[in-house]
Amino acid sequence: IVMETAAAIAEAPQSLDGSTTPPPPEDANEGPGDAPPLSAEERTSSEEARRRTMALHLMSAEDARRMRFLALLCGRMGERTVAGAIGEGYPSKAFLGGDATSTTTSAPSTETTSGGGGHRPDDGVERHRRGRPSGVGYLDESVPLLLSSMADRFLATVLVQGMACRDRRLEGYDELLRERRRRRRHRARVLGERRERERRFRDEMNARRERAEAAVADAVEVERQMKEQINSKKGNKGGGAVSSLPSSYSAAIAVVQKTREAQKQTNGSSRGKSTEEP
Repeated sequence: IVMETAAAIAEAPQSLDGSTTPPPPEDANEGPGDAPPLSAEERTSSEEARRRTMALHLMSAEDARRMRFLALLCGRMGERTVAGAIGEGYPSKAFLGGDATSTTTSAPSTETTSGGGGHRPDDGVERHRRGRPSGVGYLDESVPLLLSSMADRFLATVLVQGMACRDRRLEGYDELLRERRRRRRHRARVLGERRERERRFRDEMNARRERAEAAVADAVEVERQMKEQINSKKGNKGGGAVSSLPSSYSAAIAVVQKTREAQKQTNGSSRGKSTEEP
């Protein structure tokens, strides 16, 4: 299809600005009566050439429209290139009807369009070529412009995404450091509160132990004083003075019990004496 399109464009004459002109008549002096009758094959070939010319006009107009649109998209409407203004056709000898041996696509195209057994596209291919929405544009700047715009968009997307990933990574690292500092402060606060509770507990237990020891010491002192009083009055009837002071709760309780027994005995003896005196 590409070679047939190139052959059709090569057959149709073009101006330097890329626009096609209708082919002039073969002989302007010939009258309608002098023209020989055309055979069916000649009529078919002339109709095919006319359809190719119409397809060429349509392709050129669509290519120019597409090139202007791409130039507007790329922002290069005011620039000038080797091929002239953007949107115009690319001048080539093969397309301008010049030396056909300079390009590789012109040789097979001349063979296909030459008469005498050459391949002719069927009507379906021709209708598809005429009805397609836009031209191929192999020799214009549509493909480079499109590739350039796609590459620019791709690079811009990659750069933007890379910057976003870097920012998110830095933000995540900063947030991780802040979270570590928060956890460190929380752990220090928890450990401080635990140490404070343990200190208060130790202070309370020490105070209770001191109070208990003071109470035991007071009881021992009272017992010692009572023992001394009993020994001084009864002539040491209770079994002698206490040689050593107890230092435990059980010893203190035993001393208190003995003191109570001694008090009972003292009270009983005093009551007996009071009854004998009258």
